[in-house]
Amino acid sequence: MPRNPIIKKAVLKVLEEFQGSIRFSELKKKVEETLRREIHAEALAAANAALIKDGSIEKMLVSGRITYALSRQFHKQTVKTFLTKLVESFRLEELEANFVWDKERLPSVVCISPAPNDQYEVAERSNLKMSVDVDWREPAQAISSIICNDYLLLPTNIRDGISALLLWSYWITVQEKKRPQKIYDVQMDSMESRLKDCMRYSSESLTKAKERGDNRRIATEEAIITILDITLELLKKENLLDFLQYADEKRDNVKRAEDTILSTHGHFMSSGERVFHNMVYEKNDMVFDGISSLEERVGKAKGLKSILKEPELSMDAKVWNDFIHFLIELYPESFLKNINGSLEDAADKGKQYARYINDLISLARKRQMVAIYLWNVPVKKEAEKYLKLPQFEEWYAALKAGELSHRVWLFEEETVRDVESAYRAAKGGKIPKASKIDKEFWTLRDLYELHPKGKDPEFWYELVTTLKGQRGKEPYRGGPVPKDVYYEFIKREREAVRELIGREKGSQQKRVLLDRDKPKPV
Repeated sequence: MPRNPIIKKAVLKVLEEFQGSIRFSELKKKVEETLRREIHAEALAAANAALIKDGSIEKMLVSGRITYALSRQFHKQTVKTFLTKLVESFRLEELEANFVWDKERLPSVVCISPAPNDQYEVAERSNLKMSVDVDWREPAQAISSIICNDYLLLPTNIRDGISALLLWSYWITVQEKKRPQKIYDVQMDSMESRLKDCMRYSSESLTKAKERGDNRRIATEEAIITILDITLELLKKENLLDFLQYADEKRDNVKRAEDTILSTHGHFMSSGERVFHNMVYEKNDMVFDGISSLEERVGKAKGLKSILKEPELSMDAKVWNDFIHFLIELYPESFLKNINGSLEDAADKGKQYARYINDLISLARKRQMVAIYLWNVPVKKEAEKYLKLPQFEEWYAALKAGELSHRVWLFEEETVRDVESAYRAAKGGKIPKASKIDKEFWTLRDLYELHPKGKDPEFWYELVTTLKGQRGKEPYRGGPVPKDVYYEFIKREREAVRELIGREKGSQQKRVLLDRDKPKPV
């Protein structure tokens, strides 16, 4: 009997949708539903046999009955095909590679479609005159940074609307902790009430532990009581600013108490001691729970999308936590203080911003991002020229245009001395030291070895002259950020970059000393 390819495709489709093993009779029924016609059992059996032979499906014995399921080989082949098509679809202008060869990161190849604006352009175009550095050392943080930059380029009203939506949603979930809840159709007391019950239970357990001299249990219950006491006090805060400031003030106390519980018991006790952590550190869950609550209250509004129907958007906790933290840091305390009131007040206020759910979804869906991390792949030499030169040219163009005036460390004596040293080395036909002068990943030696003009002293003279010419320029770039706040940010960034450059120089000196101490061949 011929092995009908239509039936084989239908079998694979059914098994993919079913996501598990399925008996022959049920498989036949679903294949017929897919094809909208009856098929003979013999035809299905022949199709199954062919699929088993080529490794796409497997036959298993489950509870004494023969069932069929997709094989691991099929899943692997599907993933391989998917990745192959994905890589082939990359456009060169959307491709970015990060080959920083140090101990802190793995080299990676990243495709972002459509290609994002660089951080200089974001800072120039945004009316806030700021941008966020994108570092692919940590993929979730990099994705969040790109979303932050896209957010900064939005019109002010949409930007404020998204922020208000997310932060009011956070506050709604905080307030819901004080109300009775229905979980899986079971009516439950409020979280606040349950925490008080946990507090009474832990207090009783502590008394009994002291009576019998159980020091291990005493330490555990005291730690739980500490966390519960802080959590209950946190729920009393009347606005989001006070809530966040108190949480920040007490996070070290909670961490010490959590460490005590883990050291004495090896696991948490499910006595409410993780509620603080969930409210403070899992902001994404808090926000999306609040948005879900808003959607239920608003109902089906014409043209309004649902975050519940975009499930993958709320799955990436690290991305959303970083983005929400960015919003909290971005907006003034007065904005956070105005997010207050009871659940009803918060819900009424939140409903005014529900229309920005569509804008939030559009922001998250603006780009597709793929990151591939490499290990033991021989791409270093080719990658360095391909990657470091474009990054330097972009940096150099920004420097000449005066767009790096906020990077004050570039115009300090130490930086100029390093570049002058490279100039003298190039003039004498020598290789400069592998010094960094900025947070970009190229070094002065990279420029000498890779840049078309790297061995030309005039190239280095121009770089020295450009740095000296930018000295004394006003680093403040305008916008609504207060000048003292902006200068404090520059000061902290300078300290961080100087520390980074110092570590690099220390590592180089250590390598030089080690090379010097190596025994010389006789």
